[in-house]
Amino acid sequence: GTRLATASGDGTVRIWDVATGTEVEALQDVGVAGALAADDRGEQIAAGGENNQATIWDARTAEQRAALSGHLGEVTAACFAPGGDLLATGDDRGTCRLWRYNAATDQWQPLATLTGHSRTITAMHFVDEGRRLVTASGDKTCAPWDVARGQEEKELVLKHPAWVADMAVSRDGQQALTCSDDGKLRLWALADATLLATYEPEPSAALTSVDISPDGRLAVAVS
Repeated sequence: GTRLATASGDGTVRIWDVATGTEVEALQDVGVAGALAADDRGEQIAAGGENNQATIWDARTAEQRAALSGHLGEVTAACFAPGGDLLATGDDRGTCRLWRYNAATDQWQPLATLTGHSRTITAMHFVDEGRRLVTASGDKTCAPWDVARGQEEKELVLKHPAWVADMAVSRDGQQALTCSDDGKLRLWALADATLLATYEPEPSAALTSVDISPDGRLAVAVS
């Protein structure tokens, strides 16, 4: 919690000292989509990159550790599983890819390609200690995936009436909060895809991002 990483449409990821508010490092050429993730130990940062790549950086030294190729579109979302050795990335064509770190070779290797979405991947979160991945998309859905099988759990897809701009998952992995271009927030039970509640902030506007407090009692949405 002593440092903050931000991604911007200017093609950079910047690392800040929280106490002083000063910039510590700037990572260049990471794409303009703002794809950004940090592992749970604060040691690695994943971001977009040039030529549709995903890049992995050392969070302390700002040294690029890997450039992962395979996406056919710009990387728009990324997420580490607990432990930091499993990474998911998604692109603007709706494709997600899984990568596993091999400590013996010190390399990230492709694990699986997840296909099913038809538009941009806007957010992704691992749940169940990395056994499942939930992805949000502009195709109006959020899809859960079985990581070991690389298959979509189609009966548990969360369906929306408009583009899903962002998604937050509770710390226990039981609930997802989504925001959509229809201006509404929706709270879901991930176990059975039940819609638990719908919220419409005032004034009504398309929502671009959402998050849940660590204790699960509060949410914040940005329009």
